[in-house]
Amino acid sequence: MHEMSLVEGLLQAVRGELRAYPGAHVRAVQVRLGKLCQVEPAILEFCYDASVHGTPLAGSHLEIQTVAATARCDACGTQFPVKEHWFECPHCHSTGARLLTGDEMLLTGIELENTRIDKLSAACSRNDTLSLSGLT
Repeated sequence: MHEMSLVEGLLQAVRGELRAYPGAHVRAVQVRLGKLCQVEPAILEFCYDASVHGTPLAGSHLEIQTVAATARCDACGTQFPVKEHWFECPHCHSTGARLLTGDEMLLTGIELENTRIDKLSAACSRNDTLSLSGLT
């Protein structure tokens, strides 16, 4: 179950962001999760709940925004939705494409009791901070 190691990395990033807000009470942690990243949202939520139990983050919850997979054809430049890991361009039928969205796991926000942190530090807003390659 790689979701537990993903949650550990996520919580490490959250704790890092919270250093600027001593004593803050976290209500929610928001993440963007790509459809192709091979993470099961229900298991991720379960691991989050288990990991925050008995910690200062207890009582907070994970809010997951699912992101559809999209790609851009290398041959003709058409942007198209990816279905079931199949990267065939609907316009020219080429199979060479670059994935644009759908494989990410990003910390996008932290909701505190009276405020929301949208401007995360540079380390948490980079696409690779919570990438699967770095945490699995």
